[in-house]
Amino acid sequence: MDFTDPIMLTPDPSIPRRKSAWLLAVMFVIALTAGPHLHAEEKGPNPGAIHVPAGSRMELVNVDAADVGTLYERLTGKSVEISPDTSRLEVTLIVPGPLTNSDAARLLENQLFLQGFRFKPLEAGIVKLAKGRGQWAQPPKAAMPPDPHPVAKPGNVMVPDEGEWALLNFTSLDCSLLYHALTGNRVLLSPQVVGVEITIRRQGPLTNSEAATHIEEALLAEGVQLKEYAPGEWAMIPTADFETLQARKPPAGPPAAKNPSVRVRRVPRNADP
Repeated sequence: MDFTDPIMLTPDPSIPRRKSAWLLAVMFVIALTAGPHLHAEEKGPNPGAIHVPAGSRMELVNVDAADVGTLYERLTGKSVEISPDTSRLEVTLIVPGPLTNSDAARLLENQLFLQGFRFKPLEAGIVKLAKGRGQWAQPPKAAMPPDPHPVAKPGNVMVPDEGEWALLNFTSLDCSLLYHALTGNRVLLSPQVVGVEITIRRQGPLTNSEAATHIEEALLAEGVQLKEYAPGEWAMIPTADFETLQARKPPAGPPAAKNPSVRVRRVPRNADP
């Protein structure tokens, strides 16, 4: 409806003055009651509102910069500008709930930190997604509401005496989710460790804590370490000798055939063989 329509601004002479005053009073009360709601909407999303409930997961797979910016706007209410140097950015972030809007935004910031990007503040309510060295965003001191599906205690037996625990070609992403189930720690992945696989075979009994230690050791053998950045928040990153270990791996193609029993005997010049 167009409120500049002159018909809307012309009083109706058939309505008594007293009734017009009553209508104005009602409109004034409606404006007062609607005012707080309008201001609440202008404040943006509630940081403490649940974005991902317990039992669900926040899943971003190969998400580009534009979609990352859109999600961050929805979580924080801030406007996001996209820098041209993010054209090749792809974000994969899979973490279990429960997560509030604030938690999800912080984990997204930390995933970008691992990939060498950040949300750079420009002015009030406006940030820019660009390359840059940031820092790990720490969680608030206030504890999150308890998970209705609490993680098993570290001393609980995960594999009984007669059982065998086997992880065959477990990817780094699989390890991050299993590590969360064993310890309660959320794990983000550095892009360099994506594609790393481990295989573990252990005979029971095994506690949750022992199983988590075996995962740490198997990853370390592949040049990957689990580092704690904040209470309950870890990252899977390359160790210092990660590139050296990668260089030692056999090439993708079939190895050249070799006969270790064959030896080469050098014959001096001007000498009979």
